[in-house]
Amino acid sequence: MTAPVGLARRALGGGALFFFAVSASAPMTVVAGGVMATYASTGVLAVPAAFPVITVALLLFSAGYVAMARYVPHAGPLYAHVARGLGPVRGLGAAALALLGYLAIGCSLYGLLGSVVATLLGGEWWAWALAAWAAVAVLGLLHIGVNAKVLALLLVGEIVVVVLFDLAAFSHPAEGTVSLAPLLPTNLVHDGVGGVLGLTVAAFIGYESALAYGEEAREHRAVARATLGSLVFIGVLYAVSSWAVAVAVGPTRVVEVAREPGAVIPLSVVESHYGTLVGAVATLLLVTSVFAAMLSFHHTASRYVFVLSRERVLPPVLGRIGRGPAAGAPIGGSVVQSVVALAVIVVCALAGADPVGALFTQLSTVAAIALLTLMLVVCLAVLRFYRRGGGRTSGLGYGLSRRRSVRSGPRPSLRLPWRTCPPWSAHSRGLRGCSQQWLRCVAWPDWSGAGATVRARRCPLGRSRRAGAARGARTPSRRCGRMTFPEPPPSAAAPDPASARIRNLAVDRLLRMNARHATHAWLQRRAHPVGPHGIAFLYYDQVPATTAPTVLAATRLVDDTADVRALPRLLFRLANLARDRYARPGGFDPRPLLANRQDPMSPQATYIGLGVSSLDSATHTWERIQHAAAGPLDLPGRCFALLGDGTHLLVDRGGQDVFGEVRLAATHDLNIELGLASRRWAWRPDLATTTGTAEVWPRLAELHRLIVGSHTVDPRHVDARPVDPRPRSA
Repeated sequence: MTAPVGLARRALGGGALFFFAVSASAPMTVVAGGVMATYASTGVLAVPAAFPVITVALLLFSAGYVAMARYVPHAGPLYAHVARGLGPVRGLGAAALALLGYLAIGCSLYGLLGSVVATLLGGEWWAWALAAWAAVAVLGLLHIGVNAKVLALLLVGEIVVVVLFDLAAFSHPAEGTVSLAPLLPTNLVHDGVGGVLGLTVAAFIGYESALAYGEEAREHRAVARATLGSLVFIGVLYAVSSWAVAVAVGPTRVVEVAREPGAVIPLSVVESHYGTLVGAVATLLLVTSVFAAMLSFHHTASRYVFVLSRERVLPPVLGRIGRGPAAGAPIGGSVVQSVVALAVIVVCALAGADPVGALFTQLSTVAAIALLTLMLVVCLAVLRFYRRGGGRTSGLGYGLSRRRSVRSGPRPSLRLPWRTCPPWSAHSRGLRGCSQQWLRCVAWPDWSGAGATVRARRCPLGRSRRAGAARGARTPSRRCGRMTFPEPPPSAAAPDPASARIRNLAVDRLLRMNARHATHAWLQRRAHPVGPHGIAFLYYDQVPATTAPTVLAATRLVDDTADVRALPRLLFRLANLARDRYARPGGFDPRPLLANRQDPMSPQATYIGLGVSSLDSATHTWERIQHAAAGPLDLPGRCFALLGDGTHLLVDRGGQDVFGEVRLAATHDLNIELGLASRRWAWRPDLATTTGTAEVWPRLAELHRLIVGSHTVDPRHVDARPVDPRPRSA
């Protein structure tokens, strides 16, 4: 059996996601505790009127938040949104803030639960907290589907109790009639309105966590519906229930009653109208409401740890995934959350801290400030993402406009292979050095050519140099012994801007083809399966003469059959077809003979080489990838190109789990100007003989020779001298 390589795919539907989001908000706890505390601390009558206001405001936030998640599905959504909108360095800061917030709110609930149970049943609060900790730790190691069922059972029970309380309050109003005074906006404009709005917003924390399960959802539509549906549901539920609190004791007395020690109006109303047994069940469900919120936040925090480990911000061991019954569960992240919670409980117990006043109040305040601040930052990230053309080229750099993708290449991924010393090593100088390295030293892999640009600021491990004129190979500091820079290509001394520009345009055209190929294959995988490989005949053209030159393509996709799933076999068959039917000494035009689609071209278009779009990745085949993917954005791809001057290009396009990262290797120079990297790429003079691709290049070369009518070119040997890659017209 193959070991799992990621979170459980397609494990959660819209209902399960809804339960996770609403459980994190803890409706029973908010109604019985949060609403009462808001009345008591602010003295404002119109608490119910604040919930619709906050619901509308959060709907505006959620519109962009959910829409952007379609293009950036990720298990750490707040972190991923900031990284894609504001840049990877700010994204790392957002990741630290999100992790702090979710860890803090998860730990704070242990104090609340322990205090409530100790008050009801006696004993030490920390003993009950440890019992709850053990249950959460065990459930955190199980499959996400098991946890969804547990949360569904607990949530349905507490919602039933809240509805029973609302019915009892409205059917037996304290003052004989149901007063509308708590709903009047004029009663909201009061000295304590700021506190009301702040506590009301805090009651919604947790609904945004549904997007953290985006990689495990069956489709993005389920995530969007669960997020927006949970927000509207809890907004209406809180508004109605807080109104019911005022009606149950009377609008004139609700603040006074809420300030009485030990007053829990919802529980007392349920017990007085439905009997002692139902009241006891309601009290029990108050405890399970806190437990459900703890479990939901535990899963959210564990996924943030998982994605940070997956992207090498945290040690790789923390990204471990469960097997067997726990397949797809982030074991490493769950263990981290459990260890942190255990340490907090033990320290507070030994210090004799108040579980509510110290543990719950202070940590929940820290969590609320962190997460609300992060929501504001996400708003800015969403605005910038769409302002820069986000979503217009999904699958091609995830939100880059076409103009930017052509000129600058795809944005750097947030994946950070440790070319420098890992921040948890002895060289990182403790916590201070760790934070500096995370937020100030970002060295992207394979960013090269001559004088490659390294996006780094002052590194605490050694001096860094800003990009500028070509300086040749660079020598890293001793303490960054693992930092490496590839040697410059031999053509760097005499750059050929025209040839380099055409090579870059060819790469951009192949990336567009590969992304469209992936989307088309995904949509047709059941009705009319498309083969995992497609051929592209590349042409250099300039239409009209006043526009910038570009590279166009005539392409061919084939139906998915067993004999075309191996790329070398497909190229071999195409070469045999060309040799038997079309080859002639002067070459032939492949567009009407071998292609079934082509870009609009002028008669002056010149053939410059061959390209291949493949849905096989460097490690997995298309058959395995499509079964593990949740949507077209999950699909990686690979492109090969052989140009007329002997240039070999190998392009690996990542899926959404690495933010569409593009890795590019070439045998010839791609830098248009000396000393300035046109894009991220690696010089690989041995690319034609690299293990795993060596069988492809001879087949491409054979087909290329047949097209141009030449039998003297052997592209397995790289010519270091750049020549004009524009042969005669096809």
